[in-house]
Amino acid sequence: MRHAAQPLSPPIAFELPLARLGKEFLRAGVGFALFLLLLAPAKLVGFDRLYAKPVLAAAQAIVVPTQHFPVLARMDNLSLHNLEFGVVLAVALFLVSTNLSLGARLKRFGIALAVLFAFHVLVAILTIKIVVTQDLLRTRNIQMLSTAEFQVVDWVKYFCYDLGLEIASFVLLLLTVAWNLTAGQPRRRRVPRRDPGEIRARRVRRLVAAGSVVGLAGAAFLSARVYGTIRERDPRHVDAHAKIGHLLWSTHKESQAAEQYRLAMSGGTTDAEVLFNLARVESRVGHRAEARRLLDRGITLAREPALKERFQKAIDIMQQPRAPRP
Repeated sequence: MRHAAQPLSPPIAFELPLARLGKEFLRAGVGFALFLLLLAPAKLVGFDRLYAKPVLAAAQAIVVPTQHFPVLARMDNLSLHNLEFGVVLAVALFLVSTNLSLGARLKRFGIALAVLFAFHVLVAILTIKIVVTQDLLRTRNIQMLSTAEFQVVDWVKYFCYDLGLEIASFVLLLLTVAWNLTAGQPRRRRVPRRDPGEIRARRVRRLVAAGSVVGLAGAAFLSARVYGTIRERDPRHVDAHAKIGHLLWSTHKESQAAEQYRLAMSGGTTDAEVLFNLARVESRVGHRAEARRLLDRGITLAREPALKERFQKAIDIMQQPRAPRP
């Protein structure tokens, strides 16, 4: 006797009842209301300033050693407003996410807070870049960024800071809904496929994906190098190196000033004072031939009679045996 074929049981699927979805959105709403209640006492105890300190410290730890123009030592008075909103919201949503176990909540919201902190550090870096650029242009007439570069940095800062804080809050709310909806749902088991053709195709896809990533990274790196080379030849950028060198020289940071002077020279500076000060540095370390070469070149660039006279006096001293330093 033949038995009728039994229908195969469907794979485990994720069902999404509307009632439960509404419940989770209500949970997110309760979390947002709790956030509004926690916000006032958080500001009262100064949590905004407390949280901004490690964010600013992390940003400065990245900016100071990597800055192209060494003009920033510290910036402790930078104001970063409303960064604490996302942190307080995450804490409120953590408290209402009772569908998740404590371990799952700590893991997921801990990762969310870490990502949020990194995001805020990026915001602080962009803000520092903009503030320093505007301050040097206003007080010293030094243009660190071209107009196009400044517009790009300012736009990214707007997207990450002004608009990004609102987007981050919205994403946290959606993640809370998703995490609580999927809490306790069985995971669908994937049956490994043994088809050799499928295995080869999967390997090819992985190789293509890896090659695409490497190719894009290489193209981005090469584009950055080419742009950096072109940028170093821009007269405005060369002038910025020279002026920042003068600024460092006036504060007795001669080694940093000399580095800026050399960058200005490699870009083809016509600032004679750059060559004069660099000649003094070379003479002090015993490189008299290089110092004389710089003086000979600089005197042809000097336009002011007083500066020409300084060059000539330095050259006369260099011609004397065992002459004092210029």
